[in-house]
Amino acid sequence: GGELYTIGFSEKRESIRTLRVDRFHSIRMLEDDFTRPDQFDPEDYIGRSFGMYSEGDLTPVRIEFQKEAARVIREKEWHPTQRLEQKGKKTILHMEVQGLPEVARWVLYHSPNAKVLAPPSLKEMVAEFAAKTANRHEKKIAR
Repeated sequence: GGELYTIGFSEKRESIRTLRVDRFHSIRMLEDDFTRPDQFDPEDYIGRSFGMYSEGDLTPVRIEFQKEAARVIREKEWHPTQRLEQKGKKTILHMEVQGLPEVARWVLYHSPNAKVLAPPSLKEMVAEFAAKTANRHEKKIAR
């Protein structure tokens, strides 16, 4: 925690990215000027992300939480686009975000009391992360 981030243009990825400053190997002043694209809105860029990174397409997400996780989810705003839906003792979080890998890690943080309902790509990512974690800990999970 406590890392410093900035938004900048990545020549390697040829796009505007969120960059962690302590990962810079070196910096140098260039003769060239950088002009921020007219259509780029930093507030919008940050507002679409889940966590620090605004990468990938803007994607509608639905995640079901139960037990202690449902209570925690109801206690705060996780994303500006969030909408909460109560289904009995379960809470369903709806939001539209960029950065699905970060959402997948967050879902696993709340496991086993969190279940991705949509999109399928996020479900697959969570399952893959969980399987790799189980394998690293030498515990096989039945599917």
